[in-house]
Amino acid sequence: MYANVIVDIEGMSAPGPLTYAVPEALQAAIAIGSYVQVPLGNRQVLGYVVELPPRYEGVARPLSALLHPEPVVNRALLEFAAWMSRRYHASLAETLRCIVPEGLATRLRTLVSLTAVADPEAAAASLARRSASLAALVRLLAARGPIDTRALREQWPGKDLAAALTRLRARGWLKEERRLQSRPVRAREVIAYQATLPAEALAAAAADRERRAPAQARALRLFLEHPQPLPQREAVRLGAPAEALRTLAREGILQAERVTVRRTPWRGSGSSPTAPPPLTQAQTEAIAAIRETLAAGQHDTVLLHGVTASGKTEVYLHAIETVLDQGREAIVLLPEISLTAQVVEVFRGRFGEGVALLHSRLSAGERYDEWQRIRGGEARVVVGPRSALFAPCRRPGLIIMDEEHEPSYKQENSPRYHARQAALERARAEDAVLLLGSATPSVESYTLARQGEYRLVSMPERIPGRTLPTVRVVDLRAGGSIGTPAILSPELREAIADRLQRGEQTILFLNRRGFASFLLCRDCGYTARCPHCSVSLTLHAADRSLRCHHCNHRRPAPATCPQCQGDRLRPFGLGTERVEAEVQACFPTARLLRMDRDTTAAKDAHVRLYRAFRSKEAEILIGTQMVAKGLDFPGVTLVGVVAADAGLNVPDFRAAERTFQLLTQVAGRAGRGDRPGEVLIQTFNPEHYAIVAASQHDFEAFYAREVDFRRELGYPPFGALVNLLATDVDPAAAEARAGRAA
Repeated sequence: MYANVIVDIEGMSAPGPLTYAVPEALQAAIAIGSYVQVPLGNRQVLGYVVELPPRYEGVARPLSALLHPEPVVNRALLEFAAWMSRRYHASLAETLRCIVPEGLATRLRTLVSLTAVADPEAAAASLARRSASLAALVRLLAARGPIDTRALREQWPGKDLAAALTRLRARGWLKEERRLQSRPVRAREVIAYQATLPAEALAAAAADRERRAPAQARALRLFLEHPQPLPQREAVRLGAPAEALRTLAREGILQAERVTVRRTPWRGSGSSPTAPPPLTQAQTEAIAAIRETLAAGQHDTVLLHGVTASGKTEVYLHAIETVLDQGREAIVLLPEISLTAQVVEVFRGRFGEGVALLHSRLSAGERYDEWQRIRGGEARVVVGPRSALFAPCRRPGLIIMDEEHEPSYKQENSPRYHARQAALERARAEDAVLLLGSATPSVESYTLARQGEYRLVSMPERIPGRTLPTVRVVDLRAGGSIGTPAILSPELREAIADRLQRGEQTILFLNRRGFASFLLCRDCGYTARCPHCSVSLTLHAADRSLRCHHCNHRRPAPATCPQCQGDRLRPFGLGTERVEAEVQACFPTARLLRMDRDTTAAKDAHVRLYRAFRSKEAEILIGTQMVAKGLDFPGVTLVGVVAADAGLNVPDFRAAERTFQLLTQVAGRAGRGDRPGEVLIQTFNPEHYAIVAASQHDFEAFYAREVDFRRELGYPPFGALVNLLATDVDPAAAEARAGRAA
């Protein structure tokens, strides 16, 4: 018996599977999708079994070990990974890493360090003239010693670590060591207690201890209410002291045992059962159309085009109920992790413990437990961002992609997949229905729907009692520059003051984090730039640092100009931190929250911010695009767009579409309760068709202008574009390679 194995070595792309002989002791357990350890040259590496051929004509070395008792990837997902490998020009090992959760199985760690370089600083200096990033790598290796390549990738500011290590290896400066790391995550076991006496005897024992041992009496009454094994931590939380539990166990009244418990990622989110609300006519018709598609039992794609607050989530819930009744599973994709708290509360209220959550902010243990629940069929509804598409569902019948237009569904690192295209392929392979939902569908999806490739279902009105907000466009050309201290126009300041007086909430939107876009010397024109990406560094006021939002390079902001030593360094441009400071200065008693990548970096920070604002712990929420995507705050009656032009001048053919979508989506956060909403859009370009259409809630008008522009220039959906990226530690070599490709 033989096994064809895709070896998993970061930075190395094998041309195809390698064949190994399967030892007799492993033949009964090995299967397609098994995770194994195999020899390669003079070292041991890891890999995935993709085929079990009965014969092999060459000489095959024996497979070393089976690292997990069950296959870590099923056949359907293996075929999906192979499709992604072909489609996105990535190695099969890379695409399989998307599917197998980190921490599930043994990993091969590669530790790198410098060889005996006499003077690392001199070596770095010799490289600095040609490649600052390579010099930075030498200094980092000299300072850190042996370091895991994954940790190195996070700390080194360059872009192509594999190429940089190759350059050091060629000079004889690199020492490499590979170590197998045992599976760090296993099922979690805790001590639990269970009563050994029948209920009557337990009640008598509690009564007997009421006076002489009241703590033990409380514990015994607790086990009258909980006959099943109760984890010690839970018993203590419910009022039974740990010492009382141990005493009762020694006396034989309670029995202590180790039980497996699930690590929960819910963080206290409510899960009380909720009844479906009455449906609108539009919801009823949309649900009927989707159920008809699901009943066919074959692959199809539906585009649900519904205005903000039209009730698309309720349509999703009914569609999921239908597919669960068919004995299949559902995957729900969201554009942002920040949306999971709200969606999980709604979905758990309808489907209880049958909902699983998958995203990168979970701990390795939480991901492991959720992955096991999905694979075992215990959880049949999976919620998460684009990575949830790879959930190990047995028979997915429905894939929902909420806010399908969002660019966050595109992964920037290899494999550079777009979740919409990948979801389309998985749905096709699984004979499942793909349901795309949006108030502002992408031009590509809407064109395919109009051409009949997708089934178009429309919900043109908000649910009763929620009217679309009124929109006012504030022309900033009449009031000076947005670079002046008056970031908020008089109209917007007046509207905020009015909401504060009425006890209502406000959202202020600016799609740029930080305090200022850049720091400029008024004497010599110096601008601080990233040494690796050649882009201006953003000023962050909280720690007075300059940061690159591409590679995360950071350094302290200088007090004087490094170029001319002048003291007239001034911040220019806007960021959410600066808006926050301005609003606090204008309204010193108002309670503010800020939601951007800086404030949500910590685990569960987005959940805490969402709940704090929803429970009205703050009157004003300031944020980037995170606040524009699907969040439901009934208390918000005002949305202010600080700088609507921010994305219009980006060198991207989708700039107008992205601006229209963001403005429409953030406007949709207003008036979702029982009070009407208002939106103020500050702009220097009030005549632009994207801003005009967004202010009028007119998707069709925007689409008509945009699709003509795309057709004329051959942009998608009338043509295809590919972005070729040339990387090298030597800038001249990268430029030459790019020139040859062009």
